[in-house]
Amino acid sequence: MSKVIDFNELNTRILNTQPDTPANQLGGFALAIEAKTPAQLAEEALIELNELETGNTNRRSTFAMTSHAKRSIELVESVTNTKRYKNSIFAAAGLDVEMMNRLRLKAVSDPAIQTILDELKAETDRRDD
Repeated sequence: MSKVIDFNELNTRILNTQPDTPANQLGGFALAIEAKTPAQLAEEALIELNELETGNTNRRSTFAMTSHAKRSIELVESVTNTKRYKNSIFAAAGLDVEMMNRLRLKAVSDPAIQTILDELKAETDRRDD
């Protein structure tokens, strides 16, 4: 997160307190920045997702139901006996997208999850990042 600095005030303070420093010789301008790591950014994104109200407030969008996607749903239904795709494919697919993206965010700081995601990507061999 960046901090806002009043450059005039900063310049005056530097000139008055540090007359022979390199910052003074450059005119006294400086900017304090707190850089965040990818893990910190991912954690903030997960917190934001957890704070969102449940439910769908967005308009319905279309998505490509490929033969692989359809078959993967059929296989999951047969193996796990889930009925989650029976009522609304849009709601179930939307939840799947959210869960997948939560995994991607958690993978930023968890190498084991990242390894699994890398393996899945290699298996599907998709070029749609």
